[in-house]
Amino acid sequence: MENKNYEQALKKEFLPNELGYKPQGKPITFKNPPQLQLLVYVDARAIQDRLDSVFGAFNWQTAYRKEGEGFICTLSVQVQKDGKYEWISKEDGSPESDVEGYKGGISTAFKRVASAGFGMGRYLYESDNIYVDLCDSPVKGSKQYKDTSGKVWYYLPPNSKNANTSYSTPSTPITNSTPITNTASDVSMSEKQIKYINSLTKKMNPQDVTVLLKNMFDKESLLELKKEDANRLITELKKSEDEKRDKLILQITEKHEKYKEMLEPLNQISHEVCKKDFTDIIYFSDTLKVNNAIDHLIKEFVGVDQ
Repeated sequence: MENKNYEQALKKEFLPNELGYKPQGKPITFKNPPQLQLLVYVDARAIQDRLDSVFGAFNWQTAYRKEGEGFICTLSVQVQKDGKYEWISKEDGSPESDVEGYKGGISTAFKRVASAGFGMGRYLYESDNIYVDLCDSPVKGSKQYKDTSGKVWYYLPPNSKNANTSYSTPSTPITNSTPITNTASDVSMSEKQIKYINSLTKKMNPQDVTVLLKNMFDKESLLELKKEDANRLITELKKSEDEKRDKLILQITEKHEKYKEMLEPLNQISHEVCKKDFTDIIYFSDTLKVNNAIDHLIKEFVGVDQ
């Protein structure tokens, strides 16, 4: 077989049942239903079968060595060139896996050299982003996923019969249909929206704004928001402002009621002063009571937390 034919055979696309999927990032909980991005990869056994079919079971081999906290895989294949056979070797590596440790590190190193070195499954790096719906209860064929908070979700892999899957290119946000269209969710924020959001957040702690963006959209900056996201954020911020305003009105109302209670004895003092004969001592004494009461009243009323 010529080198060109080797390359074509190795780079041929894999069948859906030869692919695997693993969760990538956090659940997108503001979607209804919530969604999860999946990373697609080629199963190690599918790569082994591909090597068997192209070179023969006895014409390829692997060797592994430990490097630091990871592994280097050397994949060697025997090819025919100008009537002679020669070995071609390539290397790639991987750290130990968080899930499977030693075994996971070796498996990932093998898959990486197969992709980066010999082109098997390399096309998957340019494929669309994959998103699946999440649910709270398991169904037939579903996979389990536990997020960072400990909550357990379930999803159907894209190669499952009843999977509800959506796709988007790496440079565009999630949409719910294929092919991708320029929907309202793809449009960037308007200048008017930016100014309005800035006016609503200018008194907020920047860290609180960051947390809000992370919880609502899984984003770090306001500049990452699209028009639809901005509308949702404005609604949430206005709701928060309305709650603060209602709380302030309640505080003022409570202070006003207290003011009315204090006004009753003040009126009584004033009435008593007007009934007296206004001798110097009595007038001075009662006027002092009125002034003290007024000072106390002003301090109470101005003390409302703005």
